Amino acid sequence: GVVQVLSTFLLSREVDRVGRRPLALVGLGGMCVGLAALQASFAPTLQVYSHIAWLAIVGIFIYRICFSMSMGPLTYIITAEVFPTRVRSIGVGFSSASNWAANCLVSCTFLPLLALVTPEYVWGIYIGICILAAAFVVSVVPETKGQVLQDQ
Repeated sequence: GVVQVLSTFLLSREVDRVGRRPLALVGLGGMCVGLAALQASFAPTLQVYSHIAWLAIVGIFIYRICFSMSMGPLTYIITAEVFPTRVRSIGVGFSSASNWAANCLVSCTFLPLLALVTPEYVWGIYIGICILAAAFVVSVVPETKGQVLQDQ
C-alpha cells in the first residue's frame, strides 16, 4: 500500500512536467523488468540458489512501483483528456469499463494458464502484453501534456 501511494504521488508530481507518454513508456519498461525478475525467479536452473525467492519479491515490487507510477493512474488521466467534452463521459465510461474487463480477464485466466504452462511462460506472456502496450502507446496514444481540455 505505501509503495503504491508513494509511486502514485511521484506520478502526480511529474506527469505535467515529463508528459504522459514518456511516463507510460518508462513504466511499461519497468513493468517488463519486474516481470522478467519474477520469471527468472521461477526458472528451474535458478532454484538451486537459496535466496532466489527474494528475486520474486523484488520483481513484484518493481512491477508494482512502475505500474503505480504509470499505467495504473495514467489510463484515467489520458482518457479524461482525449475525449471532447460532449462525449467525454461516454468515452471515459467505456474506457474504464474496458480497463476493468481487461483486469478481470487477467485475473480469470491466470490460474488456468498456470495449469497449462509453466510460471515462466505465463510471466513471458505478460511481458509480451507490456511490449504490445508500449507499441500501442507509441503508435496511438496522443501526448496531452500542456494541452487545454477541449470545450466542445
